[in-house]
Amino acid sequence: MFEVNDIFDTIFFRTTTLTGFVFYWLPIICILSPTYLSPFAFVDATQEFKAYRMVQFDLYGQAYGSRQAFVSSEVRLWSNTNLNRKAALIRLEKLTIERFRSLISKGINSLFVVTPTTNSQWTDEQKSDICDLETILLGESVPIPVYFLPETQQTNDLYKSIESRRDSTKDSALAVLYDMITADGYQLSVNTGKYSQRTDSVLYNIAGKLIGHGIEERLPKILLVAHYDALGFANGLIQGADSNASGVLILLKLIRLFSKLYAKQTTRAKYNLHFLFAAGGKLNYQGSKKWIDDYHDQKHQQQLPNDIDVVICLDSLGQSNELFMHVSKPPKETQPAGILRELLTQLSEKSTYGPLNFEQVHKKILKTSDFVAWEHEKYSWSKLPGFTLSRLNSSKSCSHSSISDVRNDVELASIERNYQYISDALIRLIFNKTDLNLSIIDRTYLLSDQQSDNDQISFTKQWLTFLTNYSRSPSLLTKTHPIVVALEQYAHRYLTNVVKTTIRPSKKDPEFVFFDGDDDQGRQLYVYRIKPAIFDLVLAIFIAAYLGIVYVMTAHWPFILNILIRYKPLAKTFSSSSIQYGGYKQFVLTIQDDSSEDDEDEIKRYAIAKLVISDEESVLQWWKKRTCGLLLSADDLESKWDSFKVTWGPNSFNPEYFVKQPRTIAEAKQNNYQQISDQCEDIFLRQRFMKPNDYGVILIYDNQGTIAGVQMGIPASMITDKFYKYSTQKMFNRDTIAGVELYILTAYFVDPRTICQSGRNPSHLNHEGTGTGLWLQNGSNPIRDSIEMPLYDNTVNNTKWAKGVCLPTMGMSNNKRYHYWYDNRLDKSCDEFFPAFLLYNKNKLAGFGWIVIGKFEFTKRTEFPSITVIASSQEPFPVCMKNRIQEAGGMTAMHHFFNNETWNILC
Repeated sequence: MFEVNDIFDTIFFRTTTLTGFVFYWLPIICILSPTYLSPFAFVDATQEFKAYRMVQFDLYGQAYGSRQAFVSSEVRLWSNTNLNRKAALIRLEKLTIERFRSLISKGINSLFVVTPTTNSQWTDEQKSDICDLETILLGESVPIPVYFLPETQQTNDLYKSIESRRDSTKDSALAVLYDMITADGYQLSVNTGKYSQRTDSVLYNIAGKLIGHGIEERLPKILLVAHYDALGFANGLIQGADSNASGVLILLKLIRLFSKLYAKQTTRAKYNLHFLFAAGGKLNYQGSKKWIDDYHDQKHQQQLPNDIDVVICLDSLGQSNELFMHVSKPPKETQPAGILRELLTQLSEKSTYGPLNFEQVHKKILKTSDFVAWEHEKYSWSKLPGFTLSRLNSSKSCSHSSISDVRNDVELASIERNYQYISDALIRLIFNKTDLNLSIIDRTYLLSDQQSDNDQISFTKQWLTFLTNYSRSPSLLTKTHPIVVALEQYAHRYLTNVVKTTIRPSKKDPEFVFFDGDDDQGRQLYVYRIKPAIFDLVLAIFIAAYLGIVYVMTAHWPFILNILIRYKPLAKTFSSSSIQYGGYKQFVLTIQDDSSEDDEDEIKRYAIAKLVISDEESVLQWWKKRTCGLLLSADDLESKWDSFKVTWGPNSFNPEYFVKQPRTIAEAKQNNYQQISDQCEDIFLRQRFMKPNDYGVILIYDNQGTIAGVQMGIPASMITDKFYKYSTQKMFNRDTIAGVELYILTAYFVDPRTICQSGRNPSHLNHEGTGTGLWLQNGSNPIRDSIEMPLYDNTVNNTKWAKGVCLPTMGMSNNKRYHYWYDNRLDKSCDEFFPAFLLYNKNKLAGFGWIVIGKFEFTKRTEFPSITVIASSQEPFPVCMKNRIQEAGGMTAMHHFFNNETWNILC
């Protein structure tokens, strides 16, 4: 004879049978297929990306950049033929102006461009292509939202996943239908509407001067100018390293040099030197225009003639060994500009400071246009003699405004060489010593006071890094912007009469307009995995068919069983009945064997057994064993404290969730836990162990090496008291582990008074389980300040612990599962929020958890519940919490379970 188990091995677990497939494999395939059967399973449900919107501004009434921002659309690859009302995804190196026009004509509603990071090495060909594209797109209004995604592994996975979806428009109708059902789609969403015009569109000039030897009003002036803004496709991707961080750098070095010279009467020239950090250089040089207007207004009021000898504009001087002097009208040899030209020519021919090809470029001002090619043309237009020094031989070079102008391409040696030539020529001009054989200034003196060659390079490198670390888009350069603040402080240190001038557009006919929402932090792009509508129809049909099969099998079970085990009708009879156990109604199958002994071999061959139901208890034990514990009696749900696990997750079988923790020191050492303390007189008791650099779970063991408690440490560097007063909450104690300062939450599983005295041996652990109760340390003294929590929920009602709502696998009470929160009320202050909660399972404490305000990603053991989950688990939910959680960026939680079979805790 066979055991009862053999029959159900055949029915349920032999996968070659129809029943085994329907009840076992089919549901498993359905559960696993969305995650594990997709070709690129990088998105489980939703993922977030950082996306930078294309710049938007108005200049002289003309709109530039992207005019839309909101996106909620399915995305497809740019090469797909059906793009009408879809978002298109393309790599930057594949985007050309012709392809962009083609995509617009196909009816796309938005464009997403995967862009190499600014740290990438751009090839000359890529720079040229990007520059051409930027020149055209930034010179017109773009009617759709355009976003740029920095290239990361995450964005590459998204691109590959979308790329793997083939274009099936040319296939047969059946192939198209199959593709629609099986392929994944992706929905992109940026929840930002159309930007509105800013009311505070302002720019800031920063100017100062050094007064020469003599009467100030009678001395001629030299003005040195460098605009400090930058422009490119998107604010967050702009570095502007060469244009014009390099020009600003040389102006900074000239200021420091001449402030040294002008510090003493004996080395002060008969020239007033003026320095200008001009704003709006990429907006047709608005800063220089403002300075010129103020200068002429002042001269007109005082009825004085122009006293500017020359204006020197510095632009793009960070690469190559070429230097071009751009002029609107070639200066005479006797004019200061002509003298400087001759000095630079002679110095470059002698290669005084290294090889340099110097050349003058003459270009007349185009008077029919409001726009000028070079900054000096603004001054020449106003009859102030000037020129621009640049490594570029043409203003049409697109590198003036490009995201490809990155820090890595700037050569510190080129900046230093150009600075040496310019400063030498300028010194000879102001001291009227043009003979190159005469060295009128001791450069050792100029480089003293911690200005050695190494210090000069360090100075250049530090400022270049600082200038390129922040986006210098004109719309972002407010008065509190780090670049504006730093330049103003630098000017005050070395110059006199420093003035920060505000540039505001005309209210009637504004020269420039900025828009709300522009920043360099990017926008949150949400990517959702979606299926087409026909998939829902097919799925509904599949589910209906599956339920129909289950219903038929249940209604006609004896007949189906007869077929499956090839039963002979004359030899067997079936009967069925039902019994009650623990609140569950269970089906019992009785097989009466009337066959002869001659049939036994055939019966064995098909795994037929003789089953006689003798008592209910044996059937129930057999049933629970064969169903793997998924059909449970009430006893199976009792809190047994037979394990210790941390971290809740939706999948009980995922190794990242419900992670089992060692309950003895021996097990801890086997699992790579390291001891961090052993004390009885401090704020924490006895022996503490943790995994290297994982402060999320710190285990406490008593003097016999048995589990006695647990701690969670949060790095203090991640915490601010802005959203929650961590420093004043008694539950949080301070400790330093491996040089890291932490805020510590502590829980004990036994009476703290026994940890350093008697402790528990293995026999106690087996008999009592993980602990005998729960004590939370609410102060610096573990004995005096530890508070015992209610072990059974019938005592909770007499305390301030408030019952929350049911959440699966987390905790229950009276066969309903609840969280318990301390002193929850609608008018509760957020600063009074208690950082712990309790979990009960069939009247007994089954676990607890930590929960703190703020999103702290420092360990794999923490969880980050959404505001919706937090709100739904608390009744009532304090009014202040929603806004506080949003301001803090979320909440951090960690569940602790005392049961081994955590999957048994179901709502």
